[in-house]
Amino acid sequence: MKNKYILNKTVKLKELEVFTEELQALFKKPQVLLLKGPLGVGKTTLVKALLRKNNSGYFNTRGTDIVSSPAFAVQHVYPSALGEIYHLDLYRLKNDEDLESTGFWDIFAEPEKKYLVIIEWADRLNPGCFSPMWNYISVTLSFERQNNVRNMNVGFM
Repeated sequence: MKNKYILNKTVKLKELEVFTEELQALFKKPQVLLLKGPLGVGKTTLVKALLRKNNSGYFNTRGTDIVSSPAFAVQHVYPSALGEIYHLDLYRLKNDEDLESTGFWDIFAEPEKKYLVIIEWADRLNPGCFSPMWNYISVTLSFERQNNVRNMNVGFM
């Protein structure tokens, strides 16, 4: 599958929520969001901004953000009025057997019950393995350290 970039943005981290509005306008249920980029570029920060923008239920009673990187748990699930949102992080997985042991492929069963699957470190997946029943958007993040901004290249797959 070839990426066709349809949105190229340079944003400051504090502007991520505005960017997520543009990104979410591209979503079609069931949606898979494939996040790619180096360590520390802001993949989890982007996920937090996306979820914060759409549902205040992602905060605990003290007002603390409960969205965190699922690097050790591999996946987190968040309820949403639009359907379940799965947030996965493949950073620690070494091979297909590791991926299989997480129940990763089970997430893609019954797409009608799900709204969004977000996968950090999606470049560790073979794009040929994706189901055609889902809609795929790839976001490649990169640093522009001298200006403290991130470049976001968004494309359909």
